[in-house]
Amino acid sequence: MNKTFKKILIALGVSLAFMLGYSLMQLLFTLAFMLYYSVTAAGADLTDVHGSGRIEKIMYYVQQKTLGQTGLIVLISGLISIAIMLLVILLLKKKNKWDMAKIFNIPHKFPNALFLGIACFLLGIIFNVGFVNLMGFIPFPESWIEANNESVGAILSGNLVAALLATSLMAPVAEEIIFRGVFYTMFRDALPVRRRIAVLISCLIVSIVFGVYHGNILQGLYTFLFSILLVLIYERTGSIWSPILVHAGFNSAWLLEMFFARLFAEDKALVHGIVFTAMALLLTAGVFLLSGYGKKDTAEGDHESADPADHSDLNS
Repeated sequence: MNKTFKKILIALGVSLAFMLGYSLMQLLFTLAFMLYYSVTAAGADLTDVHGSGRIEKIMYYVQQKTLGQTGLIVLISGLISIAIMLLVILLLKKKNKWDMAKIFNIPHKFPNALFLGIACFLLGIIFNVGFVNLMGFIPFPESWIEANNESVGAILSGNLVAALLATSLMAPVAEEIIFRGVFYTMFRDALPVRRRIAVLISCLIVSIVFGVYHGNILQGLYTFLFSILLVLIYERTGSIWSPILVHAGFNSAWLLEMFFARLFAEDKALVHGIVFTAMALLLTAGVFLLSGYGKKDTAEGDHESADPADHSDLNS
């Protein structure tokens, strides 16, 4: 089998396995919660529950109770999925199949790494606020908006602490390991073309898949654009921690909506959208500039390699 083709198949296979494993883990815990609430519904007073018959009331009760635990489901399934993924990564390294451990390195010296991390987190927040405000001026179909609101709202329902940990910590870590850490990196390194071309092709492919992965059209559109930003940050900084922090900031922006509702006020949406988008662009430029300072010598060679042959981590 052609060496390049084999590398691409391995990259796709490992990435697909991680994606399916993460999704199946969430499905497994969703079914477990549904089973639990189905049992408790048998002895519960369902007089005030929506539905015309006992079966319909039980189904509605189970559905609403499970939806209210979405944050906890994502949190638990994310913890287990991340542990399994890290175990697989260690096994691949041990068997000399692929050394992905290096993407977890912090290639910048302190305090530059600290400033860069804070800048990445703030970039995610600011990008979200500006994008949400501007998005209100685009005439998306109502069905797209409703599907997006249901998807985002489900995980924020129920326990606030679980929702915060799931959206701001667990989901960013799990998704960045899968999409930028494994999928993008392995696919980029497998392509037999110049590094810049490999980066472009891999960025577009992983961003399309990342958008589709989120399950609805509107969320798919903005996560596609967001993925491109994450890839650029990852390429520039040379560490998976940077897109994780940007992603964490992006997912944490809902806290601003709770405490600073004026940022999302309709009468100021355009102004805030333009201001925060401009701030996001300036902060992105700042991250790119800051990432060039305080680099450790051991990281510079790996990050600046231009030949894809230099990234031959997958053994034939």
